[in-house]
Amino acid sequence: LTGFQYLNSSNKLVSDDKSNYIIDFKSDKKGTIAINSKEYNFLYDFGFEQFDSGYANCDIAVENSQLLPIEGIGKVQVYSYKFIDKNTIEFFIDKEFDSNSKQAIKAVTYTFVRK
Repeated sequence: LTGFQYLNSSNKLVSDDKSNYIIDFKSDKKGTIAINSKEYNFLYDFGFEQFDSGYANCDIAVENSQLLPIEGIGKVQVYSYKFIDKNTIEFFIDKEFDSNSKQAIKAVTYTFVRK
């Protein structure tokens, strides 16, 4: 993760480029998210059909998603995504619920860079 941003309940933009975790999409449609020495397993399925907006959808089903920290992708199941370049992908969603803070966050964007 190289960037994470959202609008909080006061519609203030919160941006975090210091969060650093790894998401690993394995070839068998399973993956892991490693955040702060904790791992979360997930299943995924990329949709490759681009909509008129130029984006496509990805289904990410994280086990125990209610335990994810606020910067953890997977609090909802279907995200839109686009490739920024061949090594950078951006996932986004209109709204998520953060179980830790008990608040809805809006206009959520996750930016990942392949290493």
